[in-house]
Amino acid sequence: MGKLFDSLGTPHNINSEGSGVKSHKEDGHRINFLAEARNLAMQPFYSGAAAQHMRGGAFDEVLFINDIYHCASDILEVLLQKRTQGANQACATDWGGRVVYDRWVIRGMSGR
Repeated sequence: MGKLFDSLGTPHNINSEGSGVKSHKEDGHRINFLAEARNLAMQPFYSGAAAQHMRGGAFDEVLFINDIYHCASDILEVLLQKRTQGANQACATDWGGRVVYDRWVIRGMSGR
């Protein structure tokens, strides 16, 4: 993935550590792990280190992917759809057959 971003001239920081699997949703174990990973990824934004790579020191978009593997075209499609639809946020959805896999975290516009 880093080679793709390099070829596009897109500054990036990819962190990958270990091969542990956090599959338990009970007691928030998986969610706590993912929150820690997100906070680690955001550290260059908080410290200002990321701004050194951007003209004007500002960012238009931040991309997060979850704990499943994606291909480059999937990631670029999410960004394209966000821009095309004029959305503030966009996300992919995990499907298991005909059912949304992570439906326990999905909320509609009404909050339900």
